[in-house]
Amino acid sequence: MVDRLSSIFTAATSIGMKGILGGTLVHAARLTLNMRSLQYNENEVMLMTRAFVTSGTSQAAREAWDVLDRRRIGTIPGSDLLAILIDLLGPMAAEQLKTMISRLPSAHISRLQSGEQMVEQAEFPTLCASIKASASELVPSQLGGFLAEEVTELATGAVRGVGHVGRALQELELPVLAKVPPPLLPRAGAVIERMLAAEYTPHQASTAVAALYGPRDARSIARLWGLFDFRRTGVLPVAEFERAMLLLTNVVSAADLPAVRTRLGFLDPTKVTMHEFEAAITLLIPADGSEPKLVENKVDERQVNALLGGAANAQRLKPYERQRVGRLASRMTNFGYSQEAVLLVVRVLFLTKMHDKDLWDVWRLLHRGGVPAEAPLDVVQVRHLLGLLSEGNQVEDVNNLIAKVDENHNGELEFEELATLLRAIDPKLARNKLIEDIDIQPHPLLEQVRTAVDCLEDGRWLP
Repeated sequence: MVDRLSSIFTAATSIGMKGILGGTLVHAARLTLNMRSLQYNENEVMLMTRAFVTSGTSQAAREAWDVLDRRRIGTIPGSDLLAILIDLLGPMAAEQLKTMISRLPSAHISRLQSGEQMVEQAEFPTLCASIKASASELVPSQLGGFLAEEVTELATGAVRGVGHVGRALQELELPVLAKVPPPLLPRAGAVIERMLAAEYTPHQASTAVAALYGPRDARSIARLWGLFDFRRTGVLPVAEFERAMLLLTNVVSAADLPAVRTRLGFLDPTKVTMHEFEAAITLLIPADGSEPKLVENKVDERQVNALLGGAANAQRLKPYERQRVGRLASRMTNFGYSQEAVLLVVRVLFLTKMHDKDLWDVWRLLHRGGVPAEAPLDVVQVRHLLGLLSEGNQVEDVNNLIAKVDENHNGELEFEELATLLRAIDPKLARNKLIEDIDIQPHPLLEQVRTAVDCLEDGRWLP
C-alpha cells in the first residue's frame, strides 16, 4: 500500500492540478509504480510520464525513446517494444498496444519484406500520441480500484509468506536457521520448496539457503556450486546453470537468463564458470535481501566523468569509447571487483597509450593476495578479464588470442604475454588487433627482477 500511495503522490507532482482534474492521476501513478518495480530511476519515470501522460510532444517522445533504446541504435524490434510497453503500462493494455504498433509504417515495411518489424525512433512520437489519447481505454482510471489491487496482493502474498516461513522452520537445519534473518525466512522457505520438489534433500536445500541468506562467503558459495557441479568439472552447461537459477530465485524466468548472462559479460555461450555463477547470484539474489536490479541502469555522463577522473579526460574519448567505459565498469562491479580496481583498469585502458609501464599496474592488480609480482598468471584468470573487456564476448576469439601468445601451452602467462593480449583486445579499438601486429616490449622492472634472480642463482653480487 505504501508503494502505491507513494506513486500517487509522485504522479500528482508530475502531472499537476490540470492533470489531476483531467483524470490522468491513476494512469501516471500506475506507470510510476510499474517502472519503479522494474528498477527504472526517477528521472526515467518522469520522462516516460511526460511522453505518455502529460506532454505528448515530439521532444518528450525523443527523451522517452532514449530511456528505452539503451544501445542507441535508433531501432527497437517491434516484439521487444511491445513487451517493454506491457511491462510499463500493465497486461491489460497488451492488445491495444499490439494494435498501435502494428499500425506503424515499419509494420507495413516488415510485411512487404517478410521480416521482423523494427520500430524506428521517428515513429515513436506517433505511438506516444496514441498511448496518451487512449489512456483511459488502456488501463482502469479509478483511484479506489487502483488502491484495492494492493489490498488483494497483500492478502495473497501474506498467505504464501506464512506457508514459506513454516516450510523454512520445518526443514532448515538448526545451525542454518539460526543464521537466516527472520525477514528472509519466506524467501528461504520458497527456495526449500522448489528444491525439494526437484528431488534435492533437506540437507542440500539447507546448504543452498545458507549460501543465499546466511553469511555469504567464498566457502558457502563453493558449497552451493558443488550442489550443481556434481561431476566436479569446474563448469556448468548453460542448461544446468539456468535450471539452478530457477531453483534459487523466482525473480527471473528462463527467457530472461540469456540477457542476464550477456549483461554480466559471460564469456562462453555454452557453459558457465563458478566465478560467473557467483556473479549471477550476486545480481539476482542480493545478500542483504533487497530487490535485485534487473534493469541495467545506463551509466550517465556524470558517472563516466568520475570513472575517468574528470570531464576533461572523458572528452578525449569518442562517444562509443565512453559507452564502453560504462559497460566495463558495470561488468567489473557485477563480478565483485572493488571500486579501486575498476578505476585502475578503466583509466589504464582508456587514458594511456598502454605502454608496459602502464600495463604493469594491471599486472600487479591481478597479483594481489600475497602472490609475488614476478609470478606468472593462470590462464583462467586472464581469460576472465579478457572476457569482460571483449565487446563481442566471443570465447573463440579470446581463446585464439591466448593460444597464440601462450606458445608452450603450460596454462601460465608472463607479463609480456598479458601486455600483448591487452593491446590486441584494446577496448578503444573498433575491432581486435592481430597478435602479429603487436610489439612485445619487455618491462624494465621485470628485467631487473630477472637479472637479480639470475645473479643470486649464480652466487654473484648484484650489479
